[in-house]
Amino acid sequence: MKNHLLSEVELIEYAKGESLIDRLRGLFDHQIDNWDLAKQNYADLKSVIVHEKLINNISIKLQFNPKRVKSTTADLSLKQDQDECILCETNLPDEQKFIKYYKEYNFLVNPYPIFKEHFTIAKCKHVPQSISSYLNDLLLLSRDVGERYAIFYNGPQCGASIPQHLHFQMGNKESFPIFEQLKNISKDNSCLSIERKKLSFHSIELTKRFIFLIESNDSIEIMNSFSILISFIRSVVPGNSEPMLNIVSLFEDKKWRLIIFLRKKHRPSFYYLENNKKIVVSPAAVDMSGLMILPREEDLDKFNKETIEHIYREVSITKELNEYLITKLKAFYL
Repeated sequence: MKNHLLSEVELIEYAKGESLIDRLRGLFDHQIDNWDLAKQNYADLKSVIVHEKLINNISIKLQFNPKRVKSTTADLSLKQDQDECILCETNLPDEQKFIKYYKEYNFLVNPYPIFKEHFTIAKCKHVPQSISSYLNDLLLLSRDVGERYAIFYNGPQCGASIPQHLHFQMGNKESFPIFEQLKNISKDNSCLSIERKKLSFHSIELTKRFIFLIESNDSIEIMNSFSILISFIRSVVPGNSEPMLNIVSLFEDKKWRLIIFLRKKHRPSFYYLENNKKIVVSPAAVDMSGLMILPREEDLDKFNKETIEHIYREVSITKELNEYLITKLKAFYL
């Protein structure tokens, strides 16, 4: 079996320091130098077309990225066995290398990038995509890379193209419009505003998305608040599977910001239309954050304020469920 772990000797040639960020940048530069697929796709990313739409001064970006077509159109119902899983070490392409995060995760350069530095963080063990048991891992990872990157999670029914294998992704934090969008929103405009010594918990409606924002410098507070939110969802949406959601996590200024997009469906009705009415878009964490990925150039001109709001409204939880959750959270915290 071929060893895909990047050796310390190889890494030292590229890393400019010993921090995790230095090592990740070393891995990235190594892969660009030694993996033709990655080198070509990151070069192509520099010339992708990006359109910007302003909706009530909120910037939504549209990225025409044909290399993402497999991910956008992935059939999530297909079962992928471990011996076929492309996130398992034994099935990686010959040129792909990784570095370890302790003994639990492998950092991999994503060869089909959205960001100028785009990584996949795959659990070493082949276990299903599920956030409940691994939220603490997401927070620890966010803390350790927050200087440069934000990390995101796509639920198994909401954009994870390989739901059979637990993984996160991360990209340059300045590439996520949601952080700037939230800066421009007054907390006074929140549908829910809970402020405690170690916890800030808000619900905000933004361009027809219902967003839950949990902030704290204490990871236990974050995990408890997330667990409470999920328990309230489960009380009205029963089932064994994970509630439909996407998460973006950033550690900055010594505190976590956990942004949760609760969903009621994966793809909008536009996806299933025919001919020129069809729009190939599959909203996941990045799209819900305000950077919509379109693998077909012809779809760029179909987007306007109404289209964007229609898509966000259609895939987000209903207004009624959002109000129910707010009522339950107020009763619990206030």
